[in-house]
Amino acid sequence: MSITIFEDENCKGESRTLAGNIADLKGQRADKPSSIRLSSDEEEVLLFKNDDWHGGVLYLRGPTTVSDLGKKDEGGKSGFGNSIRSIRFTPFQLDLNVTVVKDANGKLPGDWTSEAQARVGVEDVVTGANAFFSVQRALLNLEIARITYRTSDKQFTMNKNEDVPNDWTEKGEVDVIFVNRFTGDKGILGVGKFPCWGQTVVVAATANSTQGADVVQSVSDMVYVLVHETGHYLGLSHGSANDNKSNIMYESVQGIYKAQRLFPDQIEEMHEKLSRNISRRGDRN
Repeated sequence: MSITIFEDENCKGESRTLAGNIADLKGQRADKPSSIRLSSDEEEVLLFKNDDWHGGVLYLRGPTTVSDLGKKDEGGKSGFGNSIRSIRFTPFQLDLNVTVVKDANGKLPGDWTSEAQARVGVEDVVTGANAFFSVQRALLNLEIARITYRTSDKQFTMNKNEDVPNDWTEKGEVDVIFVNRFTGDKGILGVGKFPCWGQTVVVAATANSTQGADVVQSVSDMVYVLVHETGHYLGLSHGSANDNKSNIMYESVQGIYKAQRLFPDQIEEMHEKLSRNISRRGDRN
């Protein structure tokens, strides 16, 4: 570990090299840090204004030195001078309540032909999403809590504005639904709405093509869609991509497929949304 916090600005005064996540700095050495140094290019850290990883968030990744945590032009953030209470450098887990929708004839989304195959497909999509978050150093990890198969012609080919039944949701988890395709607007591959808790993430296994016949989505296609829609769920708009076509939040379908990155400010915003949600299970409960 090469993350060191300092009590005073410019990396001076009482210091402490972190050995693990800290849920509450109060009463510990350098418990009101004013500066921080990340020596390794493989380190990233989340700093929180409240204990137990709540409140405002500052995301940093190394190598970097912030000489004044309260000044944006120094690499910090307004209001973070001497006010940090908890620190995190391992990923937060988001539990997924997954629904796979079948039609009245038992047909599954895309080219899945059995529930066992659908399970493997969902697991592969989630694994791919986690790989993306890991490469981006986003400190997020998706974990499947359960996979439920439900029959509904209405949701099997659903409208992007369609609500899902309340009994399909699970409090404190991200409700993710795999459908066959969307009706109406062409080119819709998924839906994710914010604010971050209480809305559903929907991924289509078949692309409602803008030209020609519909196309079954590959696992890698659905990985990008799941990450993109999870980004919406955690507060990111298309505008957060800053018109960068390599960013996962770029608004076009072609952009999603070519996405290679998340910006640090996007990662910070996602954790801002999570840190302010007190209904979460696990680490934030």
